Amino acid sequence: MREAGPLRLCGPAPAHAWTTPEEYFRNLFFQVVDTAVTQLKLRYDQPGLHSYMQLENILIAADTKTDELKTVISAYPEVDADGLAIQLARCDNRTGKWSRWMTSLQSSHQLNQLIVHSMFDQVEQLVRLLLTIPCSSAEAERSFSSLRCLKTHMRNSMSQQQLSHLAVLHVHRDRLHVYSIDIDVTAREFVAKSENRLATFGRI
Repeated sequence: MREAGPLRLCGPAPAHAWTTPEEYFRNLFFQVVDTAVTQLKLRYDQPGLHSYMQLENILIAADTKTDELKTVISAYPEVDADGLAIQLARCDNRTGKWSRWMTSLQSSHQLNQLIVHSMFDQVEQLVRLLLTIPCSSAEAERSFSSLRCLKTHMRNSMSQQQLSHLAVLHVHRDRLHVYSIDIDVTAREFVAKSENRLATFGRI
């Protein structure tokens, strides 16, 4: 087996000759491994992912170190770092105070949703932030790939809003059964919104 490289790189030197098939495929194997390791490092060693992991660690570990917390939260003005540090200190369960405090509230029937929201509004804001930040771009890339199927030459007059709605339905089609969408009712509403559709399809 002989493998010749580009002339601009190897010059007039003779092509390398593999002595055995084992050596040839070993070289291919290491090339595949190197490529996989490099791609994994590129995907997971990103500033955005590190910021996401820091936010998650703040919530899980109840890290109340003010300087470090302010450094991480500084990019998110909707979260108050000082208020978050105070509320995370209440949630720290390492000393058992959190469990005893929640038990006393439940036993006295003082705990309700409004009280929890008011007492831990910054923690709630941090949780909402973590839930809305995508940990990868795979979902967005899937939506871009689906546009080729949705935006065809038969739909060249589709508005941007309708295209966005169709893209969301296409990407999350596995969740449509939860909302129990009635196809017949949807078709009637669609036809009833245009005189041209009524003339074409009639009243359903």
